[in-house]
Amino acid sequence: VSTWKLETEALGQSFEFSWKARNLPPLKNKMLHWQSIDGSMGGSGIGTAIQVRNRGQVKFRKMDDNTCHLQLAISFEVPDVLGPLGNAVSPLVEEILQADMERFKALAEDGKLEVFDDLL
Repeated sequence: VSTWKLETEALGQSFEFSWKARNLPPLKNKMLHWQSIDGSMGGSGIGTAIQVRNRGQVKFRKMDDNTCHLQLAISFEVPDVLGPLGNAVSPLVEEILQADMERFKALAEDGKLEVFDDLL
């Protein structure tokens, strides 16, 4: 089980969502994937804790001895409380994920990531 947290500034305030996920068996050197655990919820900035059902995967493809291509795929259900924001939620989440991937790339290129041999 892992704990995930999504933080952002939007509409003039801070939002934070957190949830627990079941880590599914990794495919060595190929993929990590997860699925949120029903009933795990958390949040701030919206006045109440909410559940964010989601699942995702990160695929790895070796390019050469020093380079790896990553592909991130996440699907999620927009919680009812965020329904009034409608179509604005997905682009906001995509923006957050893109920024996270860029931070991850910078850490990887700087050699500041810890490698877990049992996962990769």
